[in-house]
Amino acid sequence: MYGLPADFDPDVFVGRRLEYVTYGENVIGLNFGDDLTVSVYGPVRYQESAGAPATTERPSVAQTRLVAAVGQLVEATDLRSPKELILRLENGATVTLLDDSNEFESFLLEVAGRTIAV
Repeated sequence: MYGLPADFDPDVFVGRRLEYVTYGENVIGLNFGDDLTVSVYGPVRYQESAGAPATTERPSVAQTRLVAAVGQLVEATDLRSPKELILRLENGATVTLLDDSNEFESFLLEVAGRTIAV
């Protein structure tokens, strides 16, 4: 809805491990530790490797392929636009956060006590 703010540094994810994934009726949660979480309300794309097909999921899901990313370290980020943030994991997988709505928030970032609505 809003896109990421101009002062957002995506490298806050670099060196962080995806500790766990949760999912509920209207949200997928990605936890990178006590001070870095993502609540996904819109689409999230997961690709296991460069040659693998990408899967786009939306809450509510009965299961998520993102569970395969648990325990992986974020090695790099790619901010394609304020509406697309790619997290590159140590095993070659990618997690892409997408802001595709003009009406609703697509995801919330909690970064060291700061909430960023996207």
